[in-house]
Amino acid sequence: AAAAALVPLRALAAIEQVGSIEELTGGAAVTAGGITIDAPEIAENGNTVVRLPDSAHSGGTNLVRVFAENDFVVYMVNRAYQSSDAALAIPLDALGTEYIVTTYTDGSSPTQFTVYATEDNTTVTVTPSTNLSTSGGSVPAGVPFDFNLDRGEGQYFSMRQSTGQDLTGTLVSADHPVGMVNGSGCTFLPAGFGACDHIFEVAPPVSSWGKQILVTDFPYRTPGSLYRILAAED
Repeated sequence: AAAAALVPLRALAAIEQVGSIEELTGGAAVTAGGITIDAPEIAENGNTVVRLPDSAHSGGTNLVRVFAENDFVVYMVNRAYQSSDAALAIPLDALGTEYIVTTYTDGSSPTQFTVYATEDNTTVTVTPSTNLSTSGGSVPAGVPFDFNLDRGEGQYFSMRQSTGQDLTGTLVSADHPVGMVNGSGCTFLPAGFGACDHIFEVAPPVSSWGKQILVTDFPYRTPGSLYRILAAED
């Protein structure tokens, strides 16, 4: 069975707008937008690392479409100076139309999320949990607003670092399946410990949520672990 996934290139590091899709195929060198990426064939139970050039992060080319004839797994890694995080990409057939943003702030770190489309003429509705500044102006908390995306396009939202406002609880819905990435540009976790780090996750759609979840503590984490629990319904 064929499989595919859309991968945001810069995760949440500095996306302004996500644009055209680049195609990354097993066993081929693909050129898109002046960028050529070698994608070698992967043996069963094997793995390979595909390094995306810095030039892939500029302009609107901020999505990669990865596909193959057989099922595969994609892990996204965002590496920066003294900071790194990783996330599991969600296949296109597992995306949904409803999401709830989950972020974290230590009181000053910038919370952020990106919504990206898999089909043309997708209408996305966002209901912010806090006052949100957009390219079209300020949107009060609890007031929904719409925007349109085509396949391979996305929209990025972020709170300014100085505000410390948390976007957790922001509602995202669409009339076609979309994906969402949420996190923080650089946050202290927990607050007051060490240096800040970039954190992000590919959000699962609400349709995949459940009523029982297994959690575990991170080993050797002396400050302890933090968990956020969100409700899908009143």
